[in-house]
Amino acid sequence: MNPIDLISASAGTGKTWTLGKELLDAISAGIGADRVMAVTFTRAAAAELSARSRQRLLEHNLREEAQRLQLAHIGTVHGVFGGLLGEHAIASGRSPATNVIPEGAASALFRIAADAAIRTHADGIDRISQRFGHGARRDATDWREHVRRVVDLARENGIGAKELDASADRSLGQLMPLLDAPGDAAQLDRDLADALAAVIQQGPDGTKTTEESLVKCRECQRDLQQGRLGWDGWVRLAGLKGAKASEARFADLRAAAVKVLSHPRLHADINAYVRGIFACACEALDAYEAYKRPRGMMDFADQEAEAPRLLDDQIVAGRIADETALLMVDEFQDTSPMQLSLFLRMAAIVRQSLWVGDAKQAIYGFRGTDPALVAAVARILPQATGGARRPPLSDMRRSRPALVAFTNDVFSR
Repeated sequence: MNPIDLISASAGTGKTWTLGKELLDAISAGIGADRVMAVTFTRAAAAELSARSRQRLLEHNLREEAQRLQLAHIGTVHGVFGGLLGEHAIASGRSPATNVIPEGAASALFRIAADAAIRTHADGIDRISQRFGHGARRDATDWREHVRRVVDLARENGIGAKELDASADRSLGQLMPLLDAPGDAAQLDRDLADALAAVIQQGPDGTKTTEESLVKCRECQRDLQQGRLGWDGWVRLAGLKGAKASEARFADLRAAAVKVLSHPRLHADINAYVRGIFACACEALDAYEAYKRPRGMMDFADQEAEAPRLLDDQIVAGRIADETALLMVDEFQDTSPMQLSLFLRMAAIVRQSLWVGDAKQAIYGFRGTDPALVAAVARILPQATGGARRPPLSDMRRSRPALVAFTNDVFSR
């Protein structure tokens, strides 16, 4: 691994200016401007870095290098590595005619491709999902979203369909011990029925609170008698309260309802639901891949998965190393596990790397990033690679000095 330098830079401390200076220093030291690779997390940031760097080169009479900078790989993760995949497609045995799916269209294509897999599992998962209360409220999560989330997490972390079965086992292995030991199902049902009957028999006490709770009790009693009381109903009963004068009568009901965590049917439903979600996700993942392949389609997750494989090819990696002398990673705190793996592989073949970011600004958790992972890597990376943890950028340049001084004075205490 070649040295990786890290710089911590809070918002407004001159991060883009610093990256531009590093780029100028590297070019002045003899690195060709076209051998620079700079990865940012937005197109706007990439355009700003490129424009400012060219301006700085022109100010230092490096006109030829300012022109050559337009040939450098400066852009978003997907823009830069998508470009590399296209440039080296034939050498790596791939077709260069690949259609990149826009981020907004990927969800729609996934639903189309995964429709058969979802319909196959729908009947079984639907019944369990209803017992959990999914769909009972407008804001309730549909189980299909759970399938999509599992697929997204698998792809963001480089997990294939074959490995998802083991993930289901690990998930249940962590979840099931949190429940109470299984009890007697018939006895648990009888205890709840008796507690409900006792509360309802005592009738109202003239207060709105107790009356509202009694309405819920009657609804749950009816559902229990008809064999369709869901687990969300048990949970509601475990939290019911009456007015102060009648509070004691609900204590036995709550005690009976809270034993739902030991209900064998609940245990069976959780097991079946988790395994059903993972099984459906496996089939949906395979179906999505099969849908894209003959159509020459690739989405952003595919790019992140393909790029490391590209670097595994020694010939291609050698060419990229010859073409790249400086790797700069902007906003490294928003790096996903797949992207982190990609940057580390690049750092292994590029002579000089500089990562700039700040864990306090991590904002892309919804894209599979893990600030805790990146923070752990940041602690060990410079020393492990022979790089340097440079002094943080500490001068705030966006606010007036008086406002910064006031903030420092208040919060440093």
